[in-house]
Amino acid sequence: MRFSFSRLDALLLGMTLIWGSNFSLIKAALRQMPELGFNALRMALGSLLFAAVIQHRHGIRAVASRLQRRDWISLITLGVIGHFVYQLLFMAGVARTSVANSSLIFGCTPVTVALLSSSLGHERITAVRWAGVALSLAGIYLVVGQANQRGASLFGDVLIFGAMLCWAAYTVGSRSLLTRHSPLVVTGVTMTIGSALYAPFGVPSLLQLD
Repeated sequence: MRFSFSRLDALLLGMTLIWGSNFSLIKAALRQMPELGFNALRMALGSLLFAAVIQHRHGIRAVASRLQRRDWISLITLGVIGHFVYQLLFMAGVARTSVANSSLIFGCTPVTVALLSSSLGHERITAVRWAGVALSLAGIYLVVGQANQRGASLFGDVLIFGAMLCWAAYTVGSRSLLTRHSPLVVTGVTMTIGSALYAPFGVPSLLQLD
């Protein structure tokens, strides 16, 4: 069988590398800054960057004019789940458990997405995918289930698990929007909504920084 490596494969590999390093970088940053303030700044910068790119490529007014009422309802819901609640749980979890536990629990995201998609009738889970579900659960049990891990806590693991569920719900819930709007618009708008809701939690912490 001939091996092929497409541009999409390269993008997915790059995303995996960025996502994987995210846990270690955040853990290091939280030694210098409080979690809420650090993440409020991170989300605000991300939202501004998305707004600039959307303005350059599509025009913010043009994008807003194409969004219907049902789109706004979906975007607000996804912003709350996938950026506001998710970020609260994710940052609190990373601060309270180990990088290994956090990354392993988030490694179950594809499995959770498949289960949610199947329950909504979007796709059918094959025997191979069921084997993947079992393997992922076994991995969590073998690593996360071990007691007395340095820097890990059950509460932190539970928070990370909740964040993973939020991200999986966001991924599945954005499917219909992505058939009508670009990923850039969907991500940018939902992140901005989540950032606005997150700001009251993070700004007081930022104001106290030296």
